[in-house]
Amino acid sequence: MTGRLEQLARRRRAVAPPAPAAPAAPAGGTQVGEAPNQRCELCAVPIGAEHPHLLDTTTGGLRCACRACALVLGQPAAGGGRYRLVPERRVELPDLARDDARWRDLGLPVSLAFLVRRGDAVTAIFPGALGPTDAPVAPEAWAALEAAEPAVRALEPEVEALLVNRMRGDRECWIAPIDLCYRLVALVRTQWTGLTGGDEVWTEIDRFFGELIRSEATR
Repeated sequence: MTGRLEQLARRRRAVAPPAPAAPAAPAGGTQVGEAPNQRCELCAVPIGAEHPHLLDTTTGGLRCACRACALVLGQPAAGGGRYRLVPERRVELPDLARDDARWRDLGLPVSLAFLVRRGDAVTAIFPGALGPTDAPVAPEAWAALEAAEPAVRALEPEVEALLVNRMRGDRECWIAPIDLCYRLVALVRTQWTGLTGGDEVWTEIDRFFGELIRSEATR
């Protein structure tokens, strides 16, 4: 496992030490808290900084949950289907990340994005200085992507995303939980300065993906 981590880490320019997370939630949701007195938003019991999240399908927001609520309400038959448990898996797709032609065909205007399937449509969401912006993905381009990488077809709608980082020569592509993607949104929004972002935001983005590498290697 250690060898795997070292192999992945060497690909990056630098992997800075972990920093406190800056999580966020999609519009209509609540902050995905890391406060020491965090409580479950379903039953109000205290929960730790590391806790599961549920997607509230009626609002599109993320809810911090205790393990019990996540286990019960995250079941498809529970709560009338109102909540969906956000998975924890993080899977790197290195071959897809290196396929420059595939990403050109997708036509994303920004090189840092995550793509989410909602119903029959796929939306690309771009972290930015003012928060997330989104754009529809052409169905034929998404179908070609699924054909090229079977793991993309297995994405859980709404709660998992295809996270892409092609900034500044990086080539990274991950299946990632949606709460983690919105944590990246908060990071960019809070750290961005000036027209180009400033050094700090790029350091934080490197740190974010470095932590992603470490978390995948230790699972």
